[in-house]
Amino acid sequence: MSVTLLKACFVLSFFSFTIAGISQIQTSGAPGGVKGATQWFVADTLAGECILSSQVSGKRSLLSPNPRSFGWLNHHPSLILNGTNSLSANLGKEELHSATFFTVYQARDTSVEHLIWSIEKNQKPSLVLTTERMADLVDYKYMNFTDLAPATPKINIYGQLKSKDSLALQEQTWNIGKIPASPRLPVSSFSGLIPEIIAFNRVLDREERLKVASYLALKYGITLTESSATYVNSAGETIWNGEASPTYHHNIAGIGRDDASAWVQKIASSSNCPKLLSVSVAAAPTNNHFLLWGDNDLTLSPAPKIPGLPTFLKRNWLLTTHGSSPFWETEILLDTKQVYASIPAKPVYWMAIDSTGTGDFSAPGIQYLKMEQLDAQGFAHFKVSWKKNKAGKYIFAFIVAQDLLLAAKVLDPSCAKPESGQLQVKVLGGQAPYRLNILNKTTGRIVNRQVQDAELLEQLNGLAAGKYLLKVTDARQQVYVDSFLVNPGDAPNPLTIAAAYELSAGKTIQVNAAEKMPTGVAYHWRGPDNFESFSPTIELNQVGVYTLSTTQNGCSATREIEVHAPAVSIFSSEVVYPNPSQGMFNVKVSLSKPATLTLSVYSAEGKPVLSKKASGADHYTFTDQLTSNGLYYIVLQSGTAVTTHKLLIIN
Repeated sequence: MSVTLLKACFVLSFFSFTIAGISQIQTSGAPGGVKGATQWFVADTLAGECILSSQVSGKRSLLSPNPRSFGWLNHHPSLILNGTNSLSANLGKEELHSATFFTVYQARDTSVEHLIWSIEKNQKPSLVLTTERMADLVDYKYMNFTDLAPATPKINIYGQLKSKDSLALQEQTWNIGKIPASPRLPVSSFSGLIPEIIAFNRVLDREERLKVASYLALKYGITLTESSATYVNSAGETIWNGEASPTYHHNIAGIGRDDASAWVQKIASSSNCPKLLSVSVAAAPTNNHFLLWGDNDLTLSPAPKIPGLPTFLKRNWLLTTHGSSPFWETEILLDTKQVYASIPAKPVYWMAIDSTGTGDFSAPGIQYLKMEQLDAQGFAHFKVSWKKNKAGKYIFAFIVAQDLLLAAKVLDPSCAKPESGQLQVKVLGGQAPYRLNILNKTTGRIVNRQVQDAELLEQLNGLAAGKYLLKVTDARQQVYVDSFLVNPGDAPNPLTIAAAYELSAGKTIQVNAAEKMPTGVAYHWRGPDNFESFSPTIELNQVGVYTLSTTQNGCSATREIEVHAPAVSIFSSEVVYPNPSQGMFNVKVSLSKPATLTLSVYSAEGKPVLSKKASGADHYTFTDQLTSNGLYYIVLQSGTAVTTHKLLIIN
């Protein structure tokens, strides 16, 4: 999530260390194109063993005491530290009173404060970085920072400028993941991932820090929030402007190539939700070409339906391109196990792409792509060609449906010309030929069409107001049905009336259709049990569908309002998978309404193991790992509602 930028008068230094038998793997690049790094270590795997490979000429790589302990972060290897395989290195006499440091890490146990690394001078700790603070134990100065998403990967940036030590530097040691023997600190040994660390023996300016941070963020799928939410390449060119599209500045990831950083990314996903969506290309991109995307951070649950269109999922993505390449050929994978929607028996996933970059999926020219396949692991595969467009960006969303779909665009009639409306219909998927049936249930008018080719636009003129039923049948007798209301575009429309209301037992809901409406409008309500009223204000007291007609100067509009009962429990569904698990597990929870949710994990003996809390949504997915075998209890609590699940860990 956030990049923590720390500015304080602390001394900090990085290590160099020689281990016999570990080869040097060096690069001609510089992180973010910023030259002068005195230490630059990147996790790498050689013959199945993980090392921190030095990228600086003359500096040796580091081997973990447990070399086969490595994981992955956005498809890059990462050293796993667990308290038993910490690293210690001799720093020598490198002068770092003026310095800037970058530490990429991901803590696995977020229930306690973890020590990431510490600097020792003459066997006494001087500087300590934890998951919650930076501490200068010599000057007794502390810099605390708040981590709103402790389980996600982080880039910690620390820059400082202070007076040079009056005494000559002697023995210096840098300990990674290891707690100092003295004094005793109230922290735990670091448990998690360390993929990359960088040190400069000078204070980088703002532009240089942003270059390094952008390089690290794209490499490891970490979302930048500071520095104006901007990503730049090594030339300082903006390749993503978060302020220009704040709605979509969540879960940023990208593929691309920057030779000055010695960085090439052919496949990427956000490390906040690494399995949800990934984008890949077959061949390495051209230098200084990038494809970046971010989302609106909503759930993969049904969005409010747009009349005439299939039901989209709420989460949308913004995708931008940088570079002169006219197109990108990509493969996109969507983890359908994280979709919170009604799933058909033979689901087909669709991708809708808006090339205007506005997010208006009712606009003409929307491209609909059917999945190439749904694999055994539940990933939907899409082949997408992104062509360079005028907007410089795309918006895309997903649909869970069946093989046959309809996409209709309604151009409303007017009261002056009651039959001036138009219906544009496009058949999607299925097998040609198709039978298209359009029924105006209000007037009884029926139009039948034969459609020979999918995606050819069928146009119906003379469209009048009414409730329409659309039905298409393909050659395999697959059927898709949709219905919607058409109203004159200039008819009075009470916008303060919601499309749906939740009615609790024994309660009523008062609604006033005249609110913010002009004078001279007539109102006509109909509802369950032959309810009828001509007053603009009524009491909703029954579950069912209410119909409201509004008329002014002979021009009328009709709308339907659904009133439903609240769910019996706020927990609509909960799934824990895989179960049994080898360590990594997921908890998918669906609530009947947005609410705060707390997940707690307890051992079989009732000892708290970890806890997570999230709010602001009605669907949540938690991903975590347990390292010890045994039976665990997962407790989910939202308000006063509590539910418990068992989880078995077998390594």
